[in-house]
Amino acid sequence: MDSSRILESWKEISSYLNRDVRTCQRWERELGLPIHRLEDSPKARIFAYAHELDRWLEQKLHERERQNGGLTELITTRGATLKLSRKASLALVLAFLALIGLSVVLWLLGRSAGTGLRSSASRQPTLAVLFFTNDSGDAGLDHWREGLAELLNASLSQSKSIEVVTGDEMYTVLKKLGLSEAGRYSSDEIVKIAMACGATHALSGRFIKAGGRFIITARLKKPGTVEQDAVLRLEADGESNIIPKVDDLTHWVLARLDFTEAQIRHELEKEAGRVTTSSPEALKYYIDGQERTWQLAHGEAIPYLEKAVELDPDFAMAYRSLGVKYSILGYTADFRRCFKKALALSVLLPENEKFFIQGQALCFDEDYPQGIAVLKKLVKEYPGHAGGQVMLGLAYNAVGEVGSSIRRLEAALEIQRTPLVVGNLAREYLAGGLYQKAEDICRSFLADVEENYYLHYCLIDASLYAGKFDAALAEAEKCYLLRPDLQAYVGHALVYKGDLAGAERVYRQVCAKGLPGKTSCLWCLALMRGQYQEALRLTRQLQEEAKGSKEGEARAYRLQARTLEKAGRYDEALQAEARSVKLAEDFRRTAGESELPYLPSERKSDLFLKGRLQAERGSFEEALATAQELAALVGRGINGKELRWPEYIQGQVEVGRGNYRKAADLFKRAVGRLDLAPDRVEDRLLFYERLGRSLYEFGDLNKARETYETITLRTIGRLDQADIYAKAFYMLGKIDERKGDRARAIEECRRFLDLWKDADPGLPEVADAAKALATLEARTSPPASR
Repeated sequence: MDSSRILESWKEISSYLNRDVRTCQRWERELGLPIHRLEDSPKARIFAYAHELDRWLEQKLHERERQNGGLTELITTRGATLKLSRKASLALVLAFLALIGLSVVLWLLGRSAGTGLRSSASRQPTLAVLFFTNDSGDAGLDHWREGLAELLNASLSQSKSIEVVTGDEMYTVLKKLGLSEAGRYSSDEIVKIAMACGATHALSGRFIKAGGRFIITARLKKPGTVEQDAVLRLEADGESNIIPKVDDLTHWVLARLDFTEAQIRHELEKEAGRVTTSSPEALKYYIDGQERTWQLAHGEAIPYLEKAVELDPDFAMAYRSLGVKYSILGYTADFRRCFKKALALSVLLPENEKFFIQGQALCFDEDYPQGIAVLKKLVKEYPGHAGGQVMLGLAYNAVGEVGSSIRRLEAALEIQRTPLVVGNLAREYLAGGLYQKAEDICRSFLADVEENYYLHYCLIDASLYAGKFDAALAEAEKCYLLRPDLQAYVGHALVYKGDLAGAERVYRQVCAKGLPGKTSCLWCLALMRGQYQEALRLTRQLQEEAKGSKEGEARAYRLQARTLEKAGRYDEALQAEARSVKLAEDFRRTAGESELPYLPSERKSDLFLKGRLQAERGSFEEALATAQELAALVGRGINGKELRWPEYIQGQVEVGRGNYRKAADLFKRAVGRLDLAPDRVEDRLLFYERLGRSLYEFGDLNKARETYETITLRTIGRLDQADIYAKAFYMLGKIDERKGDRARAIEECRRFLDLWKDADPGLPEVADAAKALATLEARTSPPASR
């Protein structure tokens, strides 16, 4: 059998094991058959790796027959038998239920005990390592304040038996308590910090440079007890020998936490210098980069992290952090370069960091089944690894499993309450339509901890999605004050409020300053006004600005193809689409040290646009072939919601052939697969518009009206599909006219014509709406008195 393949259903698994489905399910429950789920629910989609099943069977093959009070297990080969007495089965079930009950009680007790930024849900010791105090009087040594804490955190994080408060959480706690600028902490302040972290222990320290020696004093405190503080004094022969001394400090901390020597050797897989870096200079730049990361200033962090890896080319964690920054900022080649290096170096790291990097790399390559499996193993072995929980949540998001994503990000928040974790969870709540929950957790953090632009940014979307446009504008203005480069969001909020003139003034300022979104925001505004020629001019401007960057040019041509599609110029749109695909291919081939992958998500997006254009120009067979190719590609993934794309193309073909009922069925099915993810909203209104038009042509005016009204009420995706939003009022006018509701038809026509009063000349919708409005108004006007 092919043991390298993935088995994607109980039927395939049972066939591979030569047993019925129920037996395999029982083996999973009772003997640990390695089955994976895309979410933590018995009803979730399952899959298994054949090589893991083989290994499991091999282990069972060599087990001796075991007897345990009526339970007899004998596995002899891949079709082995399992005998379980009824009495033993009942005992197992009762034991399992008892464990569940105990787990729930412990979880609830842990939650109620949490008094600070993190929960105390874990029964493991939780250690808060405070930034050290520089007693030397030499400001040039200040980097060791965070450096010693970061080294100790990284070293102790290898342990599966304790939780360590991360540097970014410590930074957040200190800001909450007004201690972020403090150079030293009083005994009372240390207790407050530990309580805010939900920590059972706090380690503080100080250092001084005396001649050529570097002297470190560490103090381990157990707040809330009468236990005497444990104190350790270490000496290093100069800065170059500080990092090895952290291993002695790590060993001492674990010993003070009652670990035996054998346990310590087992817990500490790597020395501190191997976990991070053995270069003090590289560490200094890494810390500088991390401080800016904690402030979410990713662009500012990059030069420091680049210097760190220049000084230590084997600094895996710096490469990982640097790669994430480049990914966030959209620098694809640099991101791939850094993560390739981090992945190669991950074998040198302890297990937790190795799993984290490998899981991230797999997800970045869109190998989500493997990535999710690695990340699940990470958080199972290291449940306090907040980064692993966050990455696992984002992976579930990518495959359309919003419920699982929310649960993982909520688990991360139990471990670590930082702006990034709170913001990520808020955006996932938005994806699940939980607008109030998203707003509540953001406002709670802003009130209790600190002002943060990212959470105001999340509140903009939370307010917009809930239809609170005044609140969205207020949040956009707060965000702008904290981050002036995000001024475009003020304009977006004004668009939603219906103040297009005010939005244009803001957008013009954004363009004059050269801020992010300087051209795309004007593009959206042009679509809202029916100005396709202006939108096309802006795409040509983008092409000129992107000259010399194949990646930038590819994006500009793609936007041009979408604009031409909206303008009904499908042949030209196909040419622009082909040009975009070719430029992107050239970029992948020539960027960086090696060819970049053509990710499935990129290919799906390209095929969806191509198939739409083929269908619109009447090339039905070509469109169906593209839809088939797209469906096959979606089928090789694990997100069934993406089948909406080939269904959309098929629906277009049926419209072109006059089969409106069949088209409406396809579009209805496709709309049912839409999710609310804030970062995947571009095509939302596109689907609703097609469904509404098919229903209108079929003659189901009530459902057509309901669909178009949904478009006017939905805020998600309105900017990207601004012309569809405007034309929905035109279609509502036509529907109401056919239904004989003159008053409502007049209102809808006026709304449309107001939005498109400056539209391109010759657009048929404008002429039709104006004619219909004149006729309707004439019919409703009272007769002139004689």
